[in-house]
Amino acid sequence: MRDSTTLLYIIVVWFVLTLTCSFGPALTTVNAQQRSSSETAQNLPTEQLAPVEIEAPRQDRRQSQARTGTTDGGFGTGDPIPSGQPGSDYPLTPGEVVSTGGRPQNLANVPAAVSIVPNRGVESLGYIGVPNMIQGQPGVYTSGYSATPFDAAVVLRGFSNEPGNRVSLLYDGRTLNTPLGDANWMSIFPELIDRIEILRGDGTVQFGQKAIGGTINIIPKRPRQNPGTFWGAEIGSWQSDREWVASNMVYGPIAAGIFAGRFFTEGFRLYQGNGLDEEFVPRPGPWMLYNVQGSINWKITPNLTFEISQLLSDRRNGNATYVQQPQWGRRDIRDVAIFDYGFGMRLSPVWDGPTELWDAVTIGRLLYSGDRLGTFEAIYSYRRSDQRTTGISWFGLSDQRWIDSGLSFKYFRTDKYSVVTNELTVGSDLWDGKFGRESRQIVQTFGTNAVEHQAEQSGYRESLSYYVMNQTRFWDRLYVDLGYRIENYDLPDLYANDAARVVTNAKRIDRNKSASQWALGLVYDKELGSSTYYKHSRMYRFPEFYDMVNLGSFGLPPDPPFWLLDPEEGTLKEVGIRHWFNRNIYASATYYDLDMDNEILYGMDDAGNQRNVNVQNVSHVGLELEGLVKVTPSWTVKGNWTRQKVLVRSNFLPALTPLNGLTTEDKWLYQNPGEMGNFSLEYNNREWGFSGLITYHYIGSRYRINDPYNIAEPLEPAKWGDLAFSQTFLGDTVTLYFGIKNFSDAQYAIIGTKSAPSTSSPLGTSVPAAWYPNEGRTFYTGLKANMDFNRMKVPTREDLNRMQRRLYGSVQAGVDSVYGLGARFRTMANF
Repeated sequence: MRDSTTLLYIIVVWFVLTLTCSFGPALTTVNAQQRSSSETAQNLPTEQLAPVEIEAPRQDRRQSQARTGTTDGGFGTGDPIPSGQPGSDYPLTPGEVVSTGGRPQNLANVPAAVSIVPNRGVESLGYIGVPNMIQGQPGVYTSGYSATPFDAAVVLRGFSNEPGNRVSLLYDGRTLNTPLGDANWMSIFPELIDRIEILRGDGTVQFGQKAIGGTINIIPKRPRQNPGTFWGAEIGSWQSDREWVASNMVYGPIAAGIFAGRFFTEGFRLYQGNGLDEEFVPRPGPWMLYNVQGSINWKITPNLTFEISQLLSDRRNGNATYVQQPQWGRRDIRDVAIFDYGFGMRLSPVWDGPTELWDAVTIGRLLYSGDRLGTFEAIYSYRRSDQRTTGISWFGLSDQRWIDSGLSFKYFRTDKYSVVTNELTVGSDLWDGKFGRESRQIVQTFGTNAVEHQAEQSGYRESLSYYVMNQTRFWDRLYVDLGYRIENYDLPDLYANDAARVVTNAKRIDRNKSASQWALGLVYDKELGSSTYYKHSRMYRFPEFYDMVNLGSFGLPPDPPFWLLDPEEGTLKEVGIRHWFNRNIYASATYYDLDMDNEILYGMDDAGNQRNVNVQNVSHVGLELEGLVKVTPSWTVKGNWTRQKVLVRSNFLPALTPLNGLTTEDKWLYQNPGEMGNFSLEYNNREWGFSGLITYHYIGSRYRINDPYNIAEPLEPAKWGDLAFSQTFLGDTVTLYFGIKNFSDAQYAIIGTKSAPSTSSPLGTSVPAAWYPNEGRTFYTGLKANMDFNRMKVPTREDLNRMQRRLYGSVQAGVDSVYGLGARFRTMANF
């Protein structure tokens, strides 16, 4: 969609809706009616609809904050902590998390760097996926290769090499990572999400495998906490549109909900072919997502709750390639030209085909809360993930499947003895999965194309782990935190065959590892929740299927099909402080030093094979700063700054050193910026229902992918800003919003690459520098609504007439005094 057309639509929609809401009949919630400034004290009792209480609200202040999302400031440790579990009628408050100790915890007592991304307000607008939502948090950067979040990687604390293996993606506490080296970040519609908790740093004790860099825990909206019907529609640049609808019902002990969403975009990156023939469907797009979720919550007894949900997603990813210096220099970054390598070999920049993914996740849990007996939780999850990559050029076709089932048991309890409070969590995780990959190639027989089997690699994964976490607090100020996990990780049958289906190199890997952590903390201001902590942890990560599989190249079968690797291990030391100067000013600082004894990176073995290898001594060091100032009740300033350094202390390309005289020792691990910063200014007028937000993002210079020697031209710093505005109507029932991403139309690329060094090109000079451009100026606008039937009285005819008199009384008086048209409006709107 052209920007001018989008802007015209925005103006027309906004104008029409404003007139409709000003002069048309409307339903409003009880709270909005109570705030009506047009009513006089004399007729207030007769003009007001009587409130209908479905369930009496709890009386303590923090439960009210949990529902509204507001807070007086601070984390506050003196009030009781409401339950954030499936059976609760109330969500977590802004000062609580569940991703750090396996139970609801106040942030003041958490010895870890945690960010909370609430999915509400003007800050939640314009998101199309999880990578958008967490962009701008301390220590985090995200970007895709195609200027969309569909193929985005989420990098925490310098783990830029295959971050899908080192950042654990969780949905309601259950993993969405796969042994195929990826995480389906775009399988969840933003409107499904209540909040996202980001645990920066090691989370191995809490979540096991793949959490050495951090954890992203997506907490969905639950029907019991969000009754009513919700819907919305959004349009934007590049022929983008999103639609969604959800309905949640609560009937006594049963709460049920269903959600459906659709997203379509042709994308910022376009393939224009030869410039002569029209492309009716621009490639490499379109990108598409279909999302459906159903969930049921049953309060069997006041202490026993059962919940089950299923999430289905269907996703199509286009594959746009990089642009080189001539295109980048002339800002021709949307069009993608075809590559001609000569000798009749022409390679499409999109590898001539998209990637399609189908995901199904089922989660069932049984929760028993026995007060003094503690809380017991049993969780079963099943996931099936299919992926098809279609290519008609060099790499052929591939189908991949991952089937995983997990059974977890967790028990936690709290005991108080005089000035001592002890919180204990013990649990066990059992995972059983099967993965497989078949690659096929296109062959020509008598002038026709055919698809033939090339190779298959598959195997099973069995994992059993036990863990314990304990926090002891003295006077609710000084606390000691301990944790330990032991895991057995078994790949019992790594199977492979070649084009002739001859089985080769069948392997078995059976390993045991343990992780531990201890921490000391002090809450020095109980009222506001200011605290400081020191954390020490030892972590591990087992090599996954995709770490070790040999994909082959240029139509040749992989030989050997697997390269076996050792587990990753490292030690983290972290110190942090969270300080509230008062209820309106907050600041935090976190310093971490992570020494990886062994990290798996893409390099080269002694025989000159380009593959993943175990690299010794990789250092991750950083400082993360964050601040918030509530200047007035309406104006809020937020900002964060990250300074980090990621250095490789050994040479992981030994076979090339005799050829180029270079070493990777003491070099930056590529694609990691030295600095990152984010700043936002938010205006929120609750009386008017108007909100505005401006944000600025900065990602510092970084070395390109495949530049282990740090010799290529670094990527330029990325700088861009976003704008968002929203206006609510009908007592916060309807929200109209509009935004601009990258409003200055800055040219930037978060990801860049070059040719990898090899024995044939020791410096990797065939492509000296290339960019994966991010999108230019992008407009979006949308309308969303929510109707909470459980908390709204269905009005009678007389109710509507009273509402009409209140709504149009002042308008009629003002118009009559000028034009005498008030009576006409009144007649037109009469019921």
